[in-house]
Amino acid sequence: MARFLSALMVVLSGATVVAAQSSPFPPPISLDSSRPEPLVEREGTSAWEMLPFELTRDAERLVRITSQDKKRHERLRKEAGMKMVKIFSAPSCASKRYVVDVSDENCLSGADLIRTSFYSLARGLYGESLADVRIIGQELHVGNEGLHHGMIMDLGPISPAAFDSKGMELTAVKGVETAGTFEEEVSIREKIKAGFEVDGRRIASSMALTRGHTYLVRLVNYSFKGGSRNIFQRDVVYLLHLAELNRDRTALFLWRKLSDKPAPRL
Repeated sequence: MARFLSALMVVLSGATVVAAQSSPFPPPISLDSSRPEPLVEREGTSAWEMLPFELTRDAERLVRITSQDKKRHERLRKEAGMKMVKIFSAPSCASKRYVVDVSDENCLSGADLIRTSFYSLARGLYGESLADVRIIGQELHVGNEGLHHGMIMDLGPISPAAFDSKGMELTAVKGVETAGTFEEEVSIREKIKAGFEVDGRRIASSMALTRGHTYLVRLVNYSFKGGSRNIFQRDVVYLLHLAELNRDRTALFLWRKLSDKPAPRL
């Protein structure tokens, strides 16, 4: 707790406290007991080393996939070929841009848990700096700032086993344009953030969570010409099914990858 508080810059405006510009959250960490090997620098590419930072015991216990979890959803996991992940629903006082109002006791006392509200589907890591998805309050947010677009479509209360891979919904999500220049990247990101409709279905960078609903999530991670090539420079579509919203504020998702291709370089 002391380390967390030392990372905060206190601004006395009523009872509000905000974080300093550097993130108060720890670096990305993995729950995989087989610890991923550090990413290797390849010719013409750049990579981030996956350092073996540990979750606190409380945080690890909170998002651990148990044998009971697997048993409850065994049929659907097998039928639809789904993986499982738990993501913590951070209090709304935890901003997606590193601002934390610790006048809320829930936010202050749960500071070591907030990192588990940020997750990377691509890397299998918790932590905000490389996260693909995050939950704040009752909303799912996808994509990061800058050169990382994220978009969601809510398919409603359908089973992922019944998802139509040739349906108009997937076509609509995959059909959202990608950028070819930095100017286009800014324009498209703002369009997705505001949200828009395609054939009556809303696409946006954040959406309310509803238990039993299935979501399409597309993540476009650009890199830029003249710089080091990003090995995570991908355009990926995932299918997410919200199986549980639990009293401990965790959301249990079943998910699988639908498509994966290189993203543009700007």
